[in-house]
Amino acid sequence: MLPFKNILSPTDFSEPSYKAIKFAGELAAHFRSKLVVLHVVALTPVLRSGEVPTTFDIKDFQQRLEEDAWKQLNEVTDKLLPKDVKDFAPV
Repeated sequence: MLPFKNILSPTDFSEPSYKAIKFAGELAAHFRSKLVVLHVVALTPVLRSGEVPTTFDIKDFQQRLEEDAWKQLNEVTDKLLPKDVKDFAPV
C-alpha cells in the first residue's frame, strides 16, 4: 500500500463520522501522515429588510455556532485520536 501523506476526515459530529475519525487517526499514526479533521459551520442566513422584524443578533449567533463547533471538534479529537498522531490540524 502506498503511504498516505495527508488524510482528511470530515465530521458532522455523528457516530459514523466518529468512527471515520478514529480510523483516520489510526492510519495517520501508522503512516505518520498529516491528519486534518474538518467540520463546516454553515453561514446563518440574513433576512432582507422588511421580511421579519427581529432583534436577533446574527453575528453573535454565528460566533456561538463556530465556538461550539470548535469545542466539539477538540473534545472529539482528544477522545478518538491516538496519542501518537503527531501532525494534526482541526479545521
